[in-house]
Amino acid sequence: MDADPMILANLISQVREDIRSWIAKLAAEGVTEFGFFGSSLGSFILYNCIGREIPELCWEVFNTGGNIARALWTMPTLRQRHVARGWSLPRLEEAWAKLQWPDLGRLDDCRFVFASSRRDRVAPLSDIVPYLEPAVRAGAEVSVYEVPAISHRTAVIVGLWKGPQLVQMVRTEGPATSNNALAPVHGRCRTGLVGKRPKAAWVSWRFG
Repeated sequence: MDADPMILANLISQVREDIRSWIAKLAAEGVTEFGFFGSSLGSFILYNCIGREIPELCWEVFNTGGNIARALWTMPTLRQRHVARGWSLPRLEEAWAKLQWPDLGRLDDCRFVFASSRRDRVAPLSDIVPYLEPAVRAGAEVSVYEVPAISHRTAVIVGLWKGPQLVQMVRTEGPATSNNALAPVHGRCRTGLVGKRPKAAWVSWRFG
């Protein structure tokens, strides 16, 4: 990512349009349920697509996530580029505040699973609760799944490896269960789909 905070906002706008286009095409083919799997920066971008922006997205797996400005600041090369352009961490957090804390609208009947690791220094598990609180307040059912990892890269890799399991967790009725699942963040429990599931589609999105 170059040292221009507007790049992230523009990228999010482009991804939103891409997703809306895919949803329109799939809906025309009879798909009635939509979700996504986002990794690393892709996870943060897709967090800015849920709720008010694209209400059709009803379930999501976020493979790592957290404070985007602090995550960037842990990366020496990117930090140096931004410092050279006159950016500080507080300024960057202010510039990305609307992206970090988007207006989600209501998220009733939405289910999210966040995969994270205690040893991820870029997007640590210890920092994830404040990041999840807006989704919980908006009515979503949110669970956190701890993955065994030694770094951000390995956390993403393990999350990808466990992708099918995480998708199954988020699409299963009732509380997610796993030996690695942390206690779910308190939120609204989904009351939806009974009987035969509708035709569904999910997309995996990863950046970097």
